[in-house]
Amino acid sequence: MIKYTNGTLSYIYLPHGLFVGDFLNTQVYIYKFYNKTLLGCRVSLKFLRKFTIFFNLVDFSKINSIYSNSSGTFCSFLQFFKEYNLVKVKLPSTKNYIISGDSFGTLGRNSNIYKKYRVIGAAKYLTQMGKKPTVRGVAMNPVDHPHGGRTKTNSPEVSIWGWVAKVSH
Repeated sequence: MIKYTNGTLSYIYLPHGLFVGDFLNTQVYIYKFYNKTLLGCRVSLKFLRKFTIFFNLVDFSKINSIYSNSSGTFCSFLQFFKEYNLVKVKLPSTKNYIISGDSFGTLGRNSNIYKKYRVIGAAKYLTQMGKKPTVRGVAMNPVDHPHGGRTKTNSPEVSIWGWVAKVSH
């Protein structure tokens, strides 16, 4: 949660490394930008230097196109085409994307970078998060799944239509 200078409160995405009491600002003009390049600042992409990382990229040329919002993700600034006001950006999917230079991004990397290493111990926690359990086809009976029912036979795995699914070399 962030408190603005006029007293209003709002939620924002938290940059990794930001602490309670730190100040954030949005840079609109170039003469202000090079004085303070702080973590968590909202910056127009045309003012960035090469290989600067940022997240929460909002592309104004498309409706509802926001990139790099997941935990620990970031985009990288690659190139600015000044005559066209276009910016080449490397997305977290490693694809290069060309967007308007007037688009905004938040400096830094999105927080909670160790989320992918979290171990969920029991199935009940997954069901509480809304994920249903999946049963392997091999553990089913033959009437339920084509892979099921193989206890004493060496028949190969087959697809839904009965074709052999494994290739023997």
